[in-house]
Amino acid sequence: MSKIVIVGAGVSGVYLSILLAMKHHKVIVLEQNSTSLKKLLATGNGRCNLSNEDMNIKYYQSDDNHLVNDIISHFDIDEAMKELGLMTIHLNKLVYPHSEQAQSVKNILMNRALELGVLFIYEQEVIDINPYQKIIKSQHQSYHYDDVVLAMGSEAGKLSGINQSRYDILKKLKLKVIKPTPY
Repeated sequence: MSKIVIVGAGVSGVYLSILLAMKHHKVIVLEQNSTSLKKLLATGNGRCNLSNEDMNIKYYQSDDNHLVNDIISHFDIDEAMKELGLMTIHLNKLVYPHSEQAQSVKNILMNRALELGVLFIYEQEVIDINPYQKIIKSQHQSYHYDDVVLAMGSEAGKLSGINQSRYDILKKLKLKVIKPTPY
């Protein structure tokens, strides 16, 4: 069982934590805010637009379009959410939870993650990642990991109160950053 640290408790970080914990990994999620899924609650004007029926490679930026296309063509949002206990509805080609309440999505995702033993640690803005020693440093503490996943979102996160540029961490790790552009 490997110890995986996910940086970011947005939808992608929380959902990935569930998938990894289901595979019996020890998962820790570090989040700089005081709560998880903060931006989720605002999606779809609080109704939580989960996805849309027009999943197309043209909406994604990647060095590997074949991989992205393979993922989006095989992922069934309705089935994935049903496995978590969340029923979905389609309205005007958009996918919403049947409740049309973002809070119900947050509750289901967080309850499932916690049931699986995922540890969430809040107010932990990551300031450095050392891939050689496998240590992540926040302002308050250091964490050892076997694997790390960066699910930090984009610079749009500045709207939710981030202090440091997320891209600074990626640049320190010498990772290629593709400039995000709206479609």
